[in-house]
Amino acid sequence: MRSLLKEYGVKADVISAARPGNTSGEYLRFLKRSEILKKSNPSIVLIMLGTNDVRIDSDRTSKKKFILNMKEIIRIVKKYGERKNKRILIFLLTPPPIFNIDIKTFDESSKKRLKKEIVPAIRGLARKNNLKLIDIFSFMKNKKSLMPGIHPSQEGFYKMAKFIYKNIIPYIKGFPPETREKLPEIFKGKIVFQSDRSGNEDIFLINRNGVEQLTRNQAFDGFPTFSPDGNKIVFESNRSGRFEIYTMDLRDKKITRLFPSPSEDRAPFWTYDGKYIFFSRKVNGREQIFKYDFSNKKVVQITNFKGKNILPAVSPDNKYILFTSNKFIGWNVYLMNLVTGDVRKFSEGYGGCRGRFSHSGNYIAWVSHKYDHKGDIILNPFGKFSPVRLTLDSQKHDYFPAFSPDDRYIVYASGPKLKSGNYDIKIIEIKSGKIWQITSSPAKDMMPYWGK
Repeated sequence: MRSLLKEYGVKADVISAARPGNTSGEYLRFLKRSEILKKSNPSIVLIMLGTNDVRIDSDRTSKKKFILNMKEIIRIVKKYGERKNKRILIFLLTPPPIFNIDIKTFDESSKKRLKKEIVPAIRGLARKNNLKLIDIFSFMKNKKSLMPGIHPSQEGFYKMAKFIYKNIIPYIKGFPPETREKLPEIFKGKIVFQSDRSGNEDIFLINRNGVEQLTRNQAFDGFPTFSPDGNKIVFESNRSGRFEIYTMDLRDKKITRLFPSPSEDRAPFWTYDGKYIFFSRKVNGREQIFKYDFSNKKVVQITNFKGKNILPAVSPDNKYILFTSNKFIGWNVYLMNLVTGDVRKFSEGYGGCRGRFSHSGNYIAWVSHKYDHKGDIILNPFGKFSPVRLTLDSQKHDYFPAFSPDDRYIVYASGPKLKSGNYDIKIIEIKSGKIWQITSSPAKDMMPYWGK
């Protein structure tokens, strides 16, 4: 971490208080007898314990005892800050997963306990104590080559350090996201979005109070949209082992799977009247658009074209659907009449993807690469093809447009690379072209959707 800060030109003192081989109980005893807090006088404390607690020898720690130890460690750090009249920012880090056993004091049960007991306990402690979480476990779960044994490889240590750096650098630089990342007072409602800021793809919400993490799962949670009243969201998740469609009630955070999928269901869209959810499903190697009806709980296939037919969005009167398809050469936005079944290429000559209707139904926002070969938000009247380029930044990829409830603004995601790197959520006023950046995390914030 020290070398990373130096590499990026960040001036900050880094003091290691690590105790290799310590369980949570051993570290607690060290913290009580040492003067490490007094000597270091920290502003930020990173706590990562738990791997040695799943040993099979006499150091084995029960989940209950681990939680008690961690609570006491947190209390001691907070107490020191109170005595010094300073707020210490505490980050809890989950340990990396165990793939291979190379130390005899661990066995297969250690793998299971780390995943099923220790990691959920740390996530719970972060949530209940309002602490920042850096989910190393989720970040490393698909990087088996970087974990040859109980400890990471040299490259693994570097990747972990870089991930931790991305999470803490906003605080070191003096602009913590919880103070900057708020929906400005001029905007009404709330915005949900997908982000990897937790180390994993999860769903977050931003309003005038700040940012809230809605899902906490090792799976991929994404593509959220609101119900018409703004009390629920629908999203995709592979938490069952395959992508399926789920809803969350924002009042009690209850998550419900809408229906079992026979294949893969993705990119749900909740219609403006609340009656249906449209989504894409894999069928015989192709992807088609389907509709779920809340009244009879039935799923009906809407499209049957070659190629991929994805990312549905429906007009307010439920008569038309926009979807992205490569049914002919290249990607384009298509418009389908749900009454007659007629289909036409909407983005003719522009290419494009990710179309959205305004709440009035009078306009369509979509993405085109025509101007800068990266991606811009395009606005077009529904009844006439006369596209207007809204975003003009030739250095950024501007994607995932969605209208504000009053149709005066469009929220979207903007980043330097097509499918990776740092993406921020931005808002553009349609009339003036004025832009607000509303997230500033070093993570990839994408798929925003604006609700009441």
